[in-house]
Amino acid sequence: KIKIELVKGFTLHQYDSIRFFNIGKGFVVNYLYDSKGNYISSSSSICYVDNKVDLQEEDVLCKTGDYLLQQEFEQTVKKKIPISFSVYALTGQSLKIEISDGVHTFQKEGSIVSKANNAPMDKERIIKQLNRLVDTPFICDDYRIKVDDAIFISIQEINQIRRELVEQLSNARSKMAGDFIEKEVSFDFIPITQKNVGYSCVVSNAEQLETCLSLDFQRIYVLDDSLYQQYKHLDSIYYNVPREKFHLLDSLKEKNYVADYADCREAVVLGSYPLNVMNIYTAYYLRRFGFSSVCLSVELSDSEIIDFLSLYEEKFGFMNFEIMGYGRVENMLIKGNVLSLTTSSFNYLEDLKGRRFPTYFDGVYTHILHCDKRLLDSTLYIAKGCSYCYNFFDESREDIIKIFKKR
Repeated sequence: KIKIELVKGFTLHQYDSIRFFNIGKGFVVNYLYDSKGNYISSSSSICYVDNKVDLQEEDVLCKTGDYLLQQEFEQTVKKKIPISFSVYALTGQSLKIEISDGVHTFQKEGSIVSKANNAPMDKERIIKQLNRLVDTPFICDDYRIKVDDAIFISIQEINQIRRELVEQLSNARSKMAGDFIEKEVSFDFIPITQKNVGYSCVVSNAEQLETCLSLDFQRIYVLDDSLYQQYKHLDSIYYNVPREKFHLLDSLKEKNYVADYADCREAVVLGSYPLNVMNIYTAYYLRRFGFSSVCLSVELSDSEIIDFLSLYEEKFGFMNFEIMGYGRVENMLIKGNVLSLTTSSFNYLEDLKGRRFPTYFDGVYTHILHCDKRLLDSTLYIAKGCSYCYNFFDESREDIIKIFKKR
């Protein structure tokens, strides 16, 4: 057996998938045992599993598959398309079955309905056969059935007609296309009153802020509210509004750096990279909604950024753009303290390749940053009239001075 000591808050269930980090082997936990060798369905402390991987020394356990979560996924109700069936089964006339989704209607006829010698077909049995739609994208709760008493209809015939009608309806829906509506869109010229070409930075503490104030930064984005209040009288200081604010407009200060979409025409607002601006039309509409500057998506390559700047100026004229040139990109934002972090420190997540991802909890969200720091050539973008932003995370005063002098 392999003895497993689980960390606080971690539960291992029978049928979970596990992998041992150092030897790179794993298996499904078909049997889970307590310290007395009894079978158990789950454990949150110390438990035992069969040694299927010939583990010979201490290792780190990773859970790679959660059985209960998988069960929950499988039980999720899939979206179905509502349809209706109409059935006409009158003695001496052809059986008629009709299917409709409210847009398309198809009908098929069957054999002549006759009187039953025994075991007559009733309304409930017809509904049962028509309702066999499990492997289709449809669901039916609307049956309109007109049937005589004591009639005979072949079950096989009902099933065959149902299958043919369902196939017809599926084919028709797959060819549906909405009407193409072409509209003329006018793009008004929106003048820029101030050009913001230069260097900007994001800071996370007082030491970084004071260091950046002593350097040649045109704008400094401050996440800490108390720090912002202390220095907001300076022209270069902007409030870096936390991401995922449900009421963004209520969170705005005098000067703001935001990562969410909103109509900000009544405020002084600059946009940061999580807006993920990848085309010139997105940038144009942000400008219409009051953004005086926009940071371009970190997913754009150097050549794509240069093309973007040229295309925008050709189409709409000059606008203040910024790139996130240095720092760690935020990979993920998760509501809640999912890693049990303290708000006064940061930690690391390490993957199977040994890459370390800085993490921290801000009191509402858990932040996971990229393992590597992004570093682009600042001279290229400054020459093109684009601002260059440094995202400082854990850099010291000496680090910041050294990094900035290399620009």
